[in-house]
Amino acid sequence: MEEKVRDIALMRRRRKRRQKILKMISFLVIIAIGINLYVNRDRWIPKLEGIGTKYHSISQSKKSKSSGNFPLIISDGVNYSVGDIDKSFAILSDAYLHIYSVDGELIDTRQHAYNSAIIETVGKKAIVYEHGGNSFRVESKHKTVYEKEIAENILFARISNDGVVAIVSSSGTYVCMLTVYDASGKEIYRVQSIERIFDLSFTNDSKGCITVTIDVDKGRMVSKVNKLSFNSGTTKWVSEQFDSFAIKSFYTSEGGVFIFGDTKCAYYDNNGQKISEYIYKDKLIGYDFDDGKVAMIFNNEQKRKNTLVTIKGPNADAIEISIDEQLKLVDVEGESVYVMTKVDMKTYNFNGKQTKSKDISDTYDRFYKMGDYFFLLGYDRIDRLDARY
Repeated sequence: MEEKVRDIALMRRRRKRRQKILKMISFLVIIAIGINLYVNRDRWIPKLEGIGTKYHSISQSKKSKSSGNFPLIISDGVNYSVGDIDKSFAILSDAYLHIYSVDGELIDTRQHAYNSAIIETVGKKAIVYEHGGNSFRVESKHKTVYEKEIAENILFARISNDGVVAIVSSSGTYVCMLTVYDASGKEIYRVQSIERIFDLSFTNDSKGCITVTIDVDKGRMVSKVNKLSFNSGTTKWVSEQFDSFAIKSFYTSEGGVFIFGDTKCAYYDNNGQKISEYIYKDKLIGYDFDDGKVAMIFNNEQKRKNTLVTIKGPNADAIEISIDEQLKLVDVEGESVYVMTKVDMKTYNFNGKQTKSKDISDTYDRFYKMGDYFFLLGYDRIDRLDARY
């Protein structure tokens, strides 16, 4: 009897010892997994942060040939902006630059350490810079072309179709400074300004630019346009005063300028002389410009009035179109004007005629037109809509 008791006690001790060993092994395995995840964090964190999570809907793919791998799910609280790099869809989040094909396949992910990061894309290149910081980098579809750190704080940056970069920064002795780099990152032009440069557009050959400066005249905000040459270092011309606060400028194919202001917009010729202007009747909430053509959307809360205004060129009359729905965004491409409302996407021509419409969810705040697709941008997802609807 005593021998059986000893055997049972021995078995219990062995079982407890095995349980302790298994617990120890499990604990060591968990530690090993944790160490492995930490060591390889640069590989898996991008898939979880920002834009990394994708939702594939088989039923949606069957319904629409343009669904691809969309929607892309955005992590809560992540601010993001988008652009087009060499016909690929770029998404800049707080810590990463993600590059996707138009079908939603992830091409590349690159990390950045910029606070208040901003992206500008043109053609095959993009510039990502730290607003208020000292760093910027030029990106292509497959790699970071170069990165620079400057002594001054960056106010804004632009990049041309040829990869020329313009940086407007703070200055110790002047109001601001403009520095220009060629496609390889070599400095080719620098000028100090006694006026605040608020916007900049490159000439078609990237050998110069126009700058828009802001000043105060008799208590009013006014603007001027200056055409600069990087080769000669001279100012080609200065426009007559624009009696409005300039928001955005565009260089035209004729060598002139178009300016959106907060109270009106105007065309200028290649000598800086005003050709025509349009004075706003309501509050400007959106605008776009393409190859001399203009589209703007307005809102009048008191009259509950929403208006689309199109102008086909400097000598054309403005066409005003009343729209019942709340307007969100407008885009111009070729002969078409695309308008996002709260409930649908509408397409107009420059004669003011609506040619198409497509219902969309009101969860999307804006869109980005790229090739044959609209990328619909919401707080927590990005979806895709065939623009040929």
